[in-house]
Amino acid sequence: MKDMKKIFTIIFAALFTLPALAATQSDTPSTAEKTITGQVIDSVTEAPVEFAAVYALGTDKGISADIDGNFSLTVPDSVSQIKISRTGYEEQIFDVPANNNMDKIKLTESQMELDEVVMIGCMPKSGDNSKSQARDIVGQKCHPITCVSDRYKLTNPRSVQSRKGGQEVCIGSADEDGPCESFCKVTDKCETIIVGDACEDQVGKECVSGDTNATESEYKWENEQLVCYVTTCADGYRPSDDKQSCVSDSSAKELSQQRIDELQKNADAMKAKEQSTGNRLLGAASIGATGIGGMQLASAVAENRADDAAERDMTAYLATFRCDYGQGRNIAGGETDVQLPG
Repeated sequence: MKDMKKIFTIIFAALFTLPALAATQSDTPSTAEKTITGQVIDSVTEAPVEFAAVYALGTDKGISADIDGNFSLTVPDSVSQIKISRTGYEEQIFDVPANNNMDKIKLTESQMELDEVVMIGCMPKSGDNSKSQARDIVGQKCHPITCVSDRYKLTNPRSVQSRKGGQEVCIGSADEDGPCESFCKVTDKCETIIVGDACEDQVGKECVSGDTNATESEYKWENEQLVCYVTTCADGYRPSDDKQSCVSDSSAKELSQQRIDELQKNADAMKAKEQSTGNRLLGAASIGATGIGGMQLASAVAENRADDAAERDMTAYLATFRCDYGQGRNIAGGETDVQLPG
């Protein structure tokens, strides 16, 4: 039974190793530093304890041991103790020897029954819209891997190395002395996955329509699908009934043509009215031979004519008139100083 419990403990430990802080080194350290090395092993079997978290007490420095339990941690010279933890084992504190080589460090298996072990992992929370998450062993932060539906998208998506199963990732440098250097030394235990910072709702966000006449588009959630709807089109076009594209706006063209026809009709009417007015004035001048009023009307037409030639023609025309005012005297057109009766 004990062997069976140990097997299950190791399985869970592989999935939920407690996070280790990244070992950060300054290019120009203000204090002397030293490097602590060692190998974490099981106190009973002396088998390597893979991926144990190693912390330098009194600092923010830490690292994850490799698959063979080995670690190398650079810390300020003042560090005198380290803390090592691993799921399924007791958390223990060890003194750092003078030579900084801790050799084999034995971890004691936790006496807690397997069904009493509380596994600390990343679980989606209500309202964060994530479906699954992974813990970064360096930053101790949970990152979403998938979202609850296509309505939500990962923000700041990036590829990271993950131990198979996707429960742990290492976000950081995998170069020598980097926090992720030993994370995936055994390639068959790692895979590349995509993580993000959050799952963001896309409804109302700007999207790109495939229609070149679309000027504005945004996402809508319809029938459990994220759809890009066209909201505004270029001049002469309007969104189609299904909002998936832009179509020719025939109603707008018809309205424009109606307006053009209306303006043309008004222009023609004004031109006709102008002609009619001119004709009526000329006609009145023709019948003005029966009285002085006719001459005055014809003269008014002549004054309204813009060109001198037309005015001269009208003057010559009026000179041919002869009027009888009932006193037996005829007045010829063009006479001056005429004494009218009465």
